Amino acid sequence: MRGMKKLLVVLFLILIDLVSAVRVGVVVEFPNGGIFKRCVTVDKGENAYEILKESGLKIEWSYDERFGHALCAILDMGCPAENCFCSSSYWNFYIKGIHDDSWKYSSVGFDAPGDCSNHYCAENGDLLGFTYSPYNKKPGEFSFHEICPETTTTIMSVGEKKTEKPDIIGEVIDFPRENSNLIFAAIVIILLVAYFLYKPWQYF
Repeated sequence: MRGMKKLLVVLFLILIDLVSAVRVGVVVEFPNGGIFKRCVTVDKGENAYEILKESGLKIEWSYDERFGHALCAILDMGCPAENCFCSSSYWNFYIKGIHDDSWKYSSVGFDAPGDCSNHYCAENGDLLGFTYSPYNKKPGEFSFHEICPETTTTIMSVGEKKTEKPDIIGEVIDFPRENSNLIFAAIVIILLVAYFLYKPWQYF
């Protein structure tokens, strides 16, 4: 009986983790036309700093206790951490929600201290876009489903243009469809109901 209860606790914790997971697309446009695209799965409410870490990109950051991390360079494109804003060009940070028609310049930071009014918090279906230029150069018009297609397979594609940097430019990685979380949740709920309704421990 104790073993069964422990198993149910573990299943419940897995269920909570699955339900709280969201998918976010990351798009990075380089000045020479190279484009990086990746779909990442993170916890709901995760900040942009952690999301970019999950993307696998080589990123140079600076840090300030009041404002959190500042994005200095991606794949060596940009400025060093000790002089993060050394140029009139910098990494613009845009957000596009799943129901938004266009990119919106982020009004919050990557991981500034405080709640979601101070830093970006992940919502399922969001796109995070980055361009290296002076202020207000929007990324191209990508859709969430283009970056995170609804398939059960992993897709690897290489864009027509690349930067001089690594082979990951143009890479798209897909994760299992969201419905799989709901199916798993339904199975766990049915098992829990059956367990407490029929009380199988009475027969041991």
